[in-house]
Amino acid sequence: MGDIMENIFKVKNLNFSYENTKIIHNINIEMKENSINAVLGANDSGKTTLLRLIAGLLESNGEITLSNVCLTKSNSKQYYKLIGFSFYKDKKIKSKSLNYFLLKKLRNRGYKYKTSKKIIRSYSKMFEIDKLLNEKYNNLLQVNKVKFNIVYALISNPKMIILDDIFEYINFNEYSYISSLLRKAIKKLNFTVIYSTKKLDLCYFCDNVFFINKGKLELKESFNEIIKHDNILCRNGVIISTMLDISLKLQFYNLINDIEINPIEMVEKLWK
Repeated sequence: MGDIMENIFKVKNLNFSYENTKIIHNINIEMKENSINAVLGANDSGKTTLLRLIAGLLESNGEITLSNVCLTKSNSKQYYKLIGFSFYKDKKIKSKSLNYFLLKKLRNRGYKYKTSKKIIRSYSKMFEIDKLLNEKYNNLLQVNKVKFNIVYALISNPKMIILDDIFEYINFNEYSYISSLLRKAIKKLNFTVIYSTKKLDLCYFCDNVFFINKGKLELKESFNEIIKHDNILCRNGVIISTMLDISLKLQFYNLINDIEINPIEMVEKLWK
């Protein structure tokens, strides 16, 4: 379980306009089951709009299919059962506990109270927030907010979770650790992940990176391949950290073989 398998998700000829302005231009994407995927792009590149279209929150022209279920008006309920999403910037935070938010979501999905408590306990342990369930969301450390948003998206057992700008406010080591938790969860539960970011570093642990520029899909590569286009990415507003930039230069001069973003590990490689 948890191995990357056949394509489970497909977007075909996806277009979207708002007030006569075209925002998404004929995008075609495929994702494999149990994969982690990043939509990379600058602010206002269309990446959040793309995720909202995939989540079914906006109407589009095009075909969106997940687990052989096509998103249409007639079977939208069936499609929505297959996805979980958390749009980080949009969450209206009130002075309620994490447990409140999770119970409310499961109740809306038709789960009974005892079953809901059991599910919450299991998923919160998986992402190490089980001791924080009575805490208020706005009192959490940023890294725990990220973990909660993942649990919130995942708790109804979807086939794919959609996360907008989820990692933007944590450091690379925190991103690395949460990515390892995600991989373990994927192995156990079998689901696909798609998230958006404007930072190239935050694609490091992805299987696929989709670069969106002005609503157009310009690149779809693995991380190791997409970093070869760092000049194009940088010119189009993607953020490349100092450590990644140094690592790319060291690799160019054959001083290191692999990209390294952790400064301690980079120093160790240079001393070898």
